[in-house]
Amino acid sequence: MESKEALTISEPSAVISVLERLGDKERHVAVGASLVDISHSRIKIKVEDLQASTHTELFDVSRHSELLFARQYFRLGSILSLVVIPTNSEALCYYFLELDRMRCMNK
Repeated sequence: MESKEALTISEPSAVISVLERLGDKERHVAVGASLVDISHSRIKIKVEDLQASTHTELFDVSRHSELLFARQYFRLGSILSLVVIPTNSEALCYYFLELDRMRCMNK
């Protein structure tokens, strides 16, 4: 499975957009969140809303265990911690503690 994510923060909320691909099928998920805590190097968000495309039958977690891991923290009420990683480039990099994922966004 392949996935891509984008993060948009507009205080007091955030949206994580996820594109999941499995073979030639894809599923789009929008995770709406509220900002719980912000510091110099950390952002905590709380998942408030989930919107997914209708291809859910194509992503059965009982047949594809990697999907379960990828989605386990995208549940209503979950708290996610993002740590901002300093870089020497113009990219903004952050690390999702719960998901064990680092992502970078360019200008």
